[in-house]
Amino acid sequence: QAAAGTAAAGGAGALNVEDVFSTYLYEGNGSANVIDNGINRGQSNDGGSVDFANSGSLQVTPSDASLAFTGAFTWEAFVFFKTGIATNETIFEKTNASDTSSQRLIFGRDGGDGKFRLWITGTDVNPNTSVMNAGTWYHVALTKDGSNDFRLFINGNLEFTYNKSGVSLSDNGIFTIGQNRDGAESMQGIISNVRIVNGTALYTSSF
Repeated sequence: QAAAGTAAAGGAGALNVEDVFSTYLYEGNGSANVIDNGINRGQSNDGGSVDFANSGSLQVTPSDASLAFTGAFTWEAFVFFKTGIATNETIFEKTNASDTSSQRLIFGRDGGDGKFRLWITGTDVNPNTSVMNAGTWYHVALTKDGSNDFRLFINGNLEFTYNKSGVSLSDNGIFTIGQNRDGAESMQGIISNVRIVNGTALYTSSF
């Protein structure tokens, strides 16, 4: 079919669609891929991502008051683990200014069983959640509400609830993505569509 507006009434030849549009074909193969031409593969989890495998972490400026998690909050992202279950992998971590354990919150995948790892102010919670295997995208979320209930979600399913009071993570502490504050337990995979909401637990039940 001729492209609109390209064939003049005086009899000029029509242009082929191939002369106007450049066509790209993406064939999925079940693994993570980057499409440089900017095509979105669907309307969810669209846009860019960061490959943290063997490349360190992102440390967010610690002095920002918006990163003082003293009440309700939501941390969420899409994650893709590249390796099998072997070592702890950190998705997010927040500590207060001077601490290494008593005010520390770690959210990631446990290297022992592939389930969520949740460390809250000196307690390794060991939540019993679904296993997150390599080679699959997961939407993960950690929320805390006003009653001090922490909730873990995988793909919208409420997997675990834990009550812990006294958690106060100051604004001048360190917040990291893809690695803990000690530069260890790195995420061996991809993180996309990070969203941090301070002051609201967006999810309190399966969604």
